[in-house]
Amino acid sequence: MRRVWQILILILVGVFSFTFFLYLSFPYDVLKETLAVESSKASGLVVSIDELQPSLMFGLRAKDIKIETPKGYAVKLRQLKVSVNPLGLLIGRIWAGAEIIDAKGGIIDADVSFKIFELISPQSLPLPSNLELSAKKFEIGKFGNLYIKKMLSDPKTNPLLKPVLEKVHFAGQLNGSVDLDLNAADFTRSGGDISLSMAKTSIQFDPSLQIPSQPFSEASVKLRSVGGRVKVDPKSRFRSQGLDIALSGEIVQKTSLEKSLAQLKVDVELFAKLKEQFGFLIDAFTHRSNDGKLSIKISGPLVPGPRVEF
Repeated sequence: MRRVWQILILILVGVFSFTFFLYLSFPYDVLKETLAVESSKASGLVVSIDELQPSLMFGLRAKDIKIETPKGYAVKLRQLKVSVNPLGLLIGRIWAGAEIIDAKGGIIDADVSFKIFELISPQSLPLPSNLELSAKKFEIGKFGNLYIKKMLSDPKTNPLLKPVLEKVHFAGQLNGSVDLDLNAADFTRSGGDISLSMAKTSIQFDPSLQIPSQPFSEASVKLRSVGGRVKVDPKSRFRSQGLDIALSGEIVQKTSLEKSLAQLKVDVELFAKLKEQFGFLIDAFTHRSNDGKLSIKISGPLVPGPRVEF
């Protein structure tokens, strides 16, 4: 019996060594270019990666990443690291992690795990069994600007919005955490907390609009799963001198994520110069006079998608 164990150990060591050798000797330059090209195709942006190298254990580290619109607006990341822990396979799980560092050192760190049997099950969506995320001073505002620049070059964007989007600039740092335990077989048994906030958050406008910068005194979103309901904390709000966005409601958890019901509401109100300059957009969307106010109701099953009413 001892001899059998010795042979098994030698086989495992041999397989591990061979796999590890392939991992270290892989043509990462070719993979780097492939990832950049495929990411560009999928996003509609121009993605470039300066360096791609292995990261112990069983991971990849990309350095100096640039994400750019066709017209030249760019966001840079110092580093993106993705890793997989093979030890999870011993207990039927897949453990993976990611770390994103922006150009100024802000960071998002995420860990996720999947149960292998739930991942391959045809009867449920491939939900992770656990998701943890933490953010500290991550420059999320720049990605908001990147999305706006992309919208400006998209022919599907509402022509009423384009002149406004051209004159708006966002700033803000993402902080907070997400801790979710999800059960794909019975979503009512899922739970967790989401607590995200933004620091140094503001909206700046082109000088031609003569609208003062809008720093936010409040900018946070909090949700908690309690008793089969994901409830929005009443303090979830974005507030500046000329803008107030309040979030409320809940998601009623059903046995499957697809059948879970959204009962959410977003109340938007413009004041002073913002109301004067942009109030017409609310009237245009709702086809009625709203005096700078908009109430958005989101209701119905999450899949294929809830109804959105103004």
